[in-house]
Amino acid sequence: MALIKCKECGHEVSDKASTCPNCGCPIEKGFVCKECGNPISTTDAICPNCGCPIKENNSGFKWKKSFVAFAVLLSFIGGCYGIWSVLNDNTTKEIRITQELADAVHRYDEITEFHEGYAAVYKNGRWGYINSNGDEVIPCKYYGVSPFSEGLACVYVKEDYPIEFIDKKGKTVIKGFYGYAINGGGTYAVITFKDGVCCVADKEHNGVWINKNGNITSRPKEQEDEYVNDGTVRFDENGKVGAKDSLGHVIVSAKYSFIGDFSEGVALAYLYCGEKTIYGFVDKGGKSTFFDSDFNELAQYENDIEELKAEKRKEEEAKQAYLESERKIEQQRMGWLYGTWTYSAYGSTAKVVISDDIITVSTDGNTIYNGSYEIRGNELHYNSHNGMSDYIIIDSNTHRLMADERSYFNKVSSGGNNGYRKNPSNSSNENSIYSTVEGRQAYLEVLQLQKEVRALIDRSAPYRSIMKREVYGSYNYQTARMQNMDILNAAIQRQEKALRIARNKLYDESLIRELSGQLETLNKAKYSD
Repeated sequence: MALIKCKECGHEVSDKASTCPNCGCPIEKGFVCKECGNPISTTDAICPNCGCPIKENNSGFKWKKSFVAFAVLLSFIGGCYGIWSVLNDNTTKEIRITQELADAVHRYDEITEFHEGYAAVYKNGRWGYINSNGDEVIPCKYYGVSPFSEGLACVYVKEDYPIEFIDKKGKTVIKGFYGYAINGGGTYAVITFKDGVCCVADKEHNGVWINKNGNITSRPKEQEDEYVNDGTVRFDENGKVGAKDSLGHVIVSAKYSFIGDFSEGVALAYLYCGEKTIYGFVDKGGKSTFFDSDFNELAQYENDIEELKAEKRKEEEAKQAYLESERKIEQQRMGWLYGTWTYSAYGSTAKVVISDDIITVSTDGNTIYNGSYEIRGNELHYNSHNGMSDYIIIDSNTHRLMADERSYFNKVSSGGNNGYRKNPSNSSNENSIYSTVEGRQAYLEVLQLQKEVRALIDRSAPYRSIMKREVYGSYNYQTARMQNMDILNAAIQRQEKALRIARNKLYDESLIRELSGQLETLNKAKYSD
């Protein structure tokens, strides 16, 4: 224990006392003057007892200035961490539709979904990235890009050159690999990191797996691709696409040509205006980056299309009228063909029944062909297959049919009545399949299916356009390719159904050949790149 002087009365008291026993003044604890031992305050500049200056080392620590310095240090560390966390934050955050974002979107020719707060944008033939505010944080200088994944994005610096991986500051962190493998290494899919690894190709274009340091690592255990449902469904209304929530409530009105999956609170959407596609984003509240002028442009395009379709319908009607006129003239000229003809030789009898568009051929009462035919010069061809066909010789001079160069058919009746007609609008035959209720219903169903097929083909047009422009194997190419295949699959299903109806209910060889040819074209288009 030591004795110290009370600051008020100067009476000596114990340094353990809380108050002065003489005057009751509270005794301040802590600092004492090194010269006289008198207690001093943290705010005193000199000792009130002896006048000695208070030195900074009196207590071994300068509290005021040290506290300020410590606070500045904490602020600096916090600021650095904030910057680091922004640049390395791979968590999903909600993107807000703002005027700034809407203005930014309209400066680009094409955009993609947001991933980790960044969306790829396309301008002047090159790709770059914008953030959620619409700021172009990575310049448009790449030939192809992939979305950010685990803080990195794959980019094509030049066409057919090695790929690079960049961070969110645009700094290259991995290089020397390629974007596709010739041995089926799986790199035809979008190149992204998952669980710290990514599949790329080495210099020999063999598939390899690398980590985020660019080092080759072992192939991860096979895992099924995870699909996270965003809780919404798409619906069509008058040729436009909208979105509903899981309860069936409309959250986005049907006024877009396409709406993608929601990612980070917004979905990529676009308006297809022929050679121009207007891109933007829409949130689950229906707010979007599209302007009224965008929808006006879409309406004008659709109006132009309808006018063009009307003109084409008129042209087609005029063409059909001309063909019908020519058919009638040809029918009058070749009317002598129609009827029933027979030919007997070697104990066998052939019978041919010809109408204006159908021929039925039978031998000894057994029908061997019933379908359409074609007149080529002085020959009537039927039963075409594999580039070959059967035919009957026409002698226009004598108005007779010839079985061979010396033998003639005998005409036993006039007017063909073989039970089938190719074109229902031209049919006057009460026994025509098209004159029955079932036949007409089947034909109308075929026409409806054909209309749906044409609509689907039109819907796939923007995706085919993207595929032609993008680098093969890039994210945008693969996305467009998958969308195109899905749409064409739907078209193929409808075409196959129409073909089944023609075969099983209409028995129309000409229609069957036409539908088969269209189906073959659709299948080729599905797998063409």
